[in-house]
Amino acid sequence: MDAEGQVTMFVQRRGEALMGLARLLVAHPQDAEDLVQEALARCLPHWGKVRDDPEGYVRRTMVRIAIDRGRRRRRRPEVLGEPPEQVVPDASDGVEARIALIDALRRLPARQRVAVVLRFYLDLDERSTAAIMGCAVGTVKSLSSRGLSTLRGAASTPPGGDR
Repeated sequence: MDAEGQVTMFVQRRGEALMGLARLLVAHPQDAEDLVQEALARCLPHWGKVRDDPEGYVRRTMVRIAIDRGRRRRRRPEVLGEPPEQVVPDASDGVEARIALIDALRRLPARQRVAVVLRFYLDLDERSTAAIMGCAVGTVKSLSSRGLSTLRGAASTPPGGDR
């Protein structure tokens, strides 16, 4: 089977997991599919080398793309007007809390978001996270700590309160 066929099979098996990770790595949900596609496109020419751990290779590529995109974006996005009011369906507190957490996660700077997602969503240790991010273990600790601190602050802010 050629590399494209292997990638297709890999995406069929692990595509949902990759999309879930992508939704957490990028600030805007609509960018998640682009992130997965770009990572797979970058990995395709090297697919023969990554047969042993294709998911790890694709994850690492996704993380690096997300960090690079975060570096290129402005610190403060241009505001063109009032955002539309979000309609949240009547749901339990668990769903509302998850929506609030994902919203707060999206507001983190790219590297903090990546560190928090890798450490606490994928449950990777500091050394593995540092290897994927291409930085020192101390940097991962610092980014994770700052990211968690920001998320805790967002969790303690009442809905509609000052941020």
